[in-house]
Amino acid sequence: MRLFSCLAALLLLSPLATAQNQFGARLGVTAATVTGDFATADAASTRLGFVGGFYLAFPLRYDLAVQTEVLYTQKGFETDEATIIGASGTPLSTSAATFELTTLDVPLLLKYSASVTSDLDVAPYAGPYVSFELFERLSADTPTGPVSEETDLFTSTDFGFVVGLDLRIQYSGFAPALGLRYTRSAVNLLEADASSVPDATAYNSVFVFFLALRL
Repeated sequence: MRLFSCLAALLLLSPLATAQNQFGARLGVTAATVTGDFATADAASTRLGFVGGFYLAFPLRYDLAVQTEVLYTQKGFETDEATIIGASGTPLSTSAATFELTTLDVPLLLKYSASVTSDLDVAPYAGPYVSFELFERLSADTPTGPVSEETDLFTSTDFGFVVGLDLRIQYSGFAPALGLRYTRSAVNLLEADASSVPDATAYNSVFVFFLALRL
């Protein structure tokens, strides 16, 4: 089902390619964590990951543009102390745990471009996104040894919002851009009974540092 959702998203975007005015690639680093009341452990800390994919931008009037993207994104979190359920169903205290979450993100952004100088443009943007889970894994150090297994703690689909800023530089015929954005879930991602905390919640919270290139 998850693979079908990902393919459907790509098929929906493919007809737009024939009408696109700008096409490019985005590569970067994620600094991700999870917010909410989802465990009895200490607050989750940041996990670094990779993000990469492509964008299509369609200029409108008044220096506005609509931009959509397809991004392979690594998220998740780390914690120094947690309690997980082992294979036997017994709670295990851990000294360190890493939750790896990999998704396919599809944002739809409204972007405004303003020229600061003849060689520098500033482009703030914002909009919603839908995200399809590709993979999740929990790795931990326990008293009985390392544990690493695939999990099903989060729902397969995430909805949220994106805000960001690109700085585009004109240089010798190239127009690379450096970007910073923040993405956050707008819906609770925890599956039922995924946490021992009553009414537990979890929301992805991700900062992304980008290098973008027009192709």
